[in-house]
Amino acid sequence: MSVDAFVVEQSNSGPIQNQKSFGAVVGRQVGAFVPVCSPSVDSQVPETLFRRLACCYENCIVAAVMAGAKNIVVKPLGVGRRINEVFKQGQLVDYDVWGNLFWTQAKTSMAAKLAVQAASSRSDCSGDVNVIFVVPKDSLDDWDSAMRFFPVDE
Repeated sequence: MSVDAFVVEQSNSGPIQNQKSFGAVVGRQVGAFVPVCSPSVDSQVPETLFRRLACCYENCIVAAVMAGAKNIVVKPLGVGRRINEVFKQGQLVDYDVWGNLFWTQAKTSMAAKLAVQAASSRSDCSGDVNVIFVVPKDSLDDWDSAMRFFPVDE
């Protein structure tokens, strides 16, 4: 990874109320404040929440560009973050996934695609920028084939 690469990943582990921003840049890391998905009774994702997810992706990508990124590595937002190792009383414990905001890989991929399209049309995002999505190998079918990604084992 080049020195001008930034990484976008989920920062919050729970829902955010009265969301006013979608991310913060610290060094070459963009911490995304992902809106929670609250499905309705008929299990459909409200359009406003989906739009907020797309806005979250877009704002994080734009923030990285504004901070000088030429390469942006984005992990799926709101689908949970894996804790690989936690020590408890001297023993290694696998806590699996935490911070799951209940977005599916399919929904987060659609939001990411909308965000890339929106960000690329903005005048403050001019220039040659690569946005690379890193997704779990078992979720490849849920991600659009037009997007560039590298599968990872999780």
